[in-house]
Amino acid sequence: MYNYFEGQNKDHTHEYQGVTTYDDGHIHRYRGYTHGTIPAYGSHVHYYEGYTTVEDEHRHEYIGHTGPAIQIPGGHIHYMQGITNYVDGHVHKYMNATSHQLPSHLSSHHCMLPRPHQYTRSYYGMNREY
Repeated sequence: MYNYFEGQNKDHTHEYQGVTTYDDGHIHRYRGYTHGTIPAYGSHVHYYEGYTTVEDEHRHEYIGHTGPAIQIPGGHIHYMQGITNYVDGHVHKYMNATSHQLPSHLSSHHCMLPRPHQYTRSYYGMNREY
């Protein structure tokens, strides 16, 4: 396991993107950047949040934290999985891995959607295993 305290770049972020499960006759795409590092599990994790693309006249919000760092040649990645919030009678699951670590200043140069916690919607089943 990647040791957070021996890592060369403690102030970093990761890009992620993926496609949700097919539910209620459609999928959604999602993309974003993780927030800074959080020491955990003898390693570190990252908080993430965002919105899916609009499909079937609605979008979903997602929020969670990655798993611990997984060392790969040239750096590390994180796994992430969860369930979107409940909208239009359904949820979607998502699961993927992040990119290699990036300097944290890079994520500020990209357009980010507003954070979901600015709204008053409920989340169902976030970060449950499935």
